[in-house]
Amino acid sequence: MQPGFGACSELEKVVLPVTVKVIHDSAFYLCPKLSIIIIPESVGTVGRFIFARNNTQVCVRAQSKPAGWHEDWNELNENQNVIWGWKDGDVLAEFTRR
Repeated sequence: MQPGFGACSELEKVVLPVTVKVIHDSAFYLCPKLSIIIIPESVGTVGRFIFARNNTQVCVRAQSKPAGWHEDWNELNENQNVIWGWKDGDVLAEFTRR
């Protein structure tokens, strides 16, 4: 059994609410259609390989990687692209309206 949304083959986008504080290891592992996720500043702890085997655009509202994020948090994400300091209205905002 995968934690979180692991192996959720139909998941396309995720906008996490500010009530989320932790993202556990492999939370979005093997979600091939996950094209974008927006992570709020409230997320202070992130585990390892949360996007393993994906091609996900990661938009983070924090200006830089918080100290509580594992160094391998984005390993194995084929895209590896992270936008720090993301705000509504920034590039890719159209994904959140679909």
